[in-house]
Formats: sequence, C-alpha cells, structure tokens
Amino acid sequence: KTEDDRIKIEDDIDYVIIGAGTAGCIVATRLVEAGYKVFVLEAGRDAPNSTDTDRLSHHFYGTSVSWNYTTEAQEHALFSRHEHKISIYAGKLMGGSGSINAMIFLRGSRHDYDKWEEMGATGWRYETILPYLKKVEKSYLTNVDQDKHGQDGKIKISNQESQNDPLMKSFIEAVN
Repeated sequence: KTEDDRIKIEDDIDYVIIGAGTAGCIVATRLVEAGYKVFVLEAGRDAPNSTDTDRLSHHFYGTSVSWNYTTEAQEHALFSRHEHKISIYAGKLMGGSGSINAMIFLRGSRHDYDKWEEMGATGWRYETILPYLKKVEKSYLTNVDQDKHGQDGKIKISNQESQNDPLMKSFIEAVN
C-alpha cells in the first residue's frame, strides 16, 4: 500500500473492534452511544449492492467476500461429502456473514440460553438477554408474539413469502 492508502488515526481511541460483522457493529454502536471513541477494523471490503438480494447469496460463496473455510475431514460424519469435508462461508466484508447469509435472521433458542446460564454463564438466561435481542430488531413479523420482538432497532426482520407455501407452513408448525 502507498502512504495515501493508509488511514491516519490522530484522535485518541478508547476501543478497537476487530470485524465489522453483526456483533462487531452492535458492540461498536453500544460503545459510541455510551460516549466512547471507537475504531472498527474490517479485513474485507464494502458489501456489494448485490448482497441486498436474498436469492443471490450463494454467488458469494467461494469468493473474495468470504473467508472460505473448510472443515477437517470428519471420520464419523459427512459421508456424502468429498473427503468428508464441507465448506464454511464466513463473511469477509462490511456486515460480515450477515451480508452473505441469504437474509436469514435467527435467534438462538430459549432452551440454549437457559442452559448456558445453568452451566455457569451468568446473565445469559433467555429472559435476561431478551431486551438486548429486541433492541436490535425492527420487527415486521406476522403471527408472532410482538412483545417478544423489538420495534425500534436497526435490523429489519419480516416473514418471507415462502411461508405461505403449504410445505413451509407444515415445516413451521412442526418446529413450533
């Protein structure tokens, strides 16, 4: 890189956040809201406009906007896969994996959070972290308990049209 390509940081910085994925950006936002000076460092580039189209996400796998990890060979699993390995695509761009994940939004399950608390992760019970989950959401969801979802956050979440598909409806009923 040339001198012109380098970023000059002349102000004092309180925190450096490595990675501008979902978690990194949320942490940076909370710190800035609390009055801290934050520098976010991302290895990748700005997200291309095409990341805004959910059906194009598979086009980013194996490209420069993904870390393109491969698992170690699994002796007792992945029998249908070549050499018992699979690729793991993790976003290497602004927005991180959330920019290349087909616009799928998932929370962890209540059971998992509660189990973490039981195992000693103090403060991770579902009801304890629910306000933080809600804080990032701007929910347009239908057929859900709106008290469990946020309305003022930056991440817009909504139902996909495919939920009207009879097979998808059966699947959703089965997992609920």
